[in-house]
Amino acid sequence: MDDLEKKTKTLANDLVFELNKSLGFRKDGLAQPFLKPLVWKPMVRFSEMATIFEQRVVQEGWQKASAWFITHFVDKVKTLGAEHLPKEGPLVIAANHPGAYDSLVISSHIPRDDVKIISSDIPFVKKLPDTSKHMIFSSQNVHDRMSAARSALRHLKNGGTLLVFARGTMDPDPAFMTGSEVELTRWTSSLGLFMRNVPQTKLSVSLISGVISPKFINHPATLFRRGRVNKQRLAEFFQVMYQLLVPGRIMVSPNLSFGSPVTLDDLRLEDKKNINKITDGIIIKAQEQFQFHQNNLLAA
Repeated sequence: MDDLEKKTKTLANDLVFELNKSLGFRKDGLAQPFLKPLVWKPMVRFSEMATIFEQRVVQEGWQKASAWFITHFVDKVKTLGAEHLPKEGPLVIAANHPGAYDSLVISSHIPRDDVKIISSDIPFVKKLPDTSKHMIFSSQNVHDRMSAARSALRHLKNGGTLLVFARGTMDPDPAFMTGSEVELTRWTSSLGLFMRNVPQTKLSVSLISGVISPKFINHPATLFRRGRVNKQRLAEFFQVMYQLLVPGRIMVSPNLSFGSPVTLDDLRLEDKKNINKITDGIIIKAQEQFQFHQNNLLAA
């Protein structure tokens, strides 16, 4: 077995373990032996793609590697506003998070290779060293969150780009799910922290929709999971697995919009030191962008 094949199988095993955990199955439960044979083929395929992606990140940069990866799942992306994004200087992309491959769809339209994504702690991704360089891992642990915030601020101070999924959890897909606009009001105060501590930062609100297919959200198998987020994660899994098993059969066509970048001064706040007030100002921008996205992409 050569090194590439060995690495691919190791990654695939990690994916099966993470899937078992995300589905709520016990590590020593009865489901574990039955799960692996069912998902092994698409997991190996995904691991092969991740290994190639890793190589492309080094050879071509983050944006082009992201654009290559999504071609396996996405037919076309309808985009508005990317031309306004600055190509240098500290930049925050504050986005919603309907899931699937949204981070790479967004990354493929940011005209920069210095993107770092604030992400949950994903062991699979940590096995990809060049991909991990574009991640800032965090968790619910207070110390981890503080460490992630420091890393994010350091990256901004060095003139880099941050992609922040501002709700901190999976959002409804605005293309067909209710509640997506309400979730904007729950964006975290980390956005205010970044803008206050690095005031020269420019922030663009990015909204993405159409990454999840209604066919999978409404799949009967999602009924055994409680709660919208858990059902959506399961739908995301079924969708990606199907796309890997039957390439090209189902391709999604996401809608992606970027708001005009704003600075702290552009928010016109009386108190520019209060991170909650700054975040409130950003949420207003997000609500405005939601209406733009809906009127120009979803209603078109």
